Amino acid sequence: MKGLIGLLLLMDLQGGLWAQRQYSALPFPPYEIYEAVIGYAEASDLKGVSKTLPYLKPLFNALRKRRGKDFETSIRRALDAKIPSTAKAALLEMIFEDMLFNLEAADATGAVAQYRESLQMAFMDYHFLSPAVRSSNPALDAAVLRGFKLAYRLGKTRGILELVPGVEHALSAKLGLK
Repeated sequence: MKGLIGLLLLMDLQGGLWAQRQYSALPFPPYEIYEAVIGYAEASDLKGVSKTLPYLKPLFNALRKRRGKDFETSIRRALDAKIPSTAKAALLEMIFEDMLFNLEAADATGAVAQYRESLQMAFMDYHFLSPAVRSSNPALDAAVLRGFKLAYRLGKTRGILELVPGVEHALSAKLGLK
């Protein structure tokens, strides 16, 4: 509950959530799709995961082009193997890459509104990663959450970007990611 309240406090609702190009073709806000697909994976509802994946197609394409990774194929392989935990891990890896994409976009822009919007999207992505990071390294999770708040206030992503390798390591340890 505290995380949701923090998310709502961090969001600047005047900015809107749709300026990020990788989200422009999604039929729903990305966090709604992520929430549904992760929920299906956690409930071992592979049919639900499979039915939700088409909504992520534009994001799969953007991440494949920008990050060089084919998350759709890895998620579908996990579904074909009927392993919900592997499907969830692949989904979280995709969300991690989306978070990196948003942090890089925030770091690259000079416009305050675009910076905040990109940072907000990265923060929403981290919301889905936080439970795995927290269970692996609670101090790191707390540092990342503080880092997002500080980055929002100061307009600098440096503190968050410095924590990214630790987040990647915690996710790898918890979920068995590459």
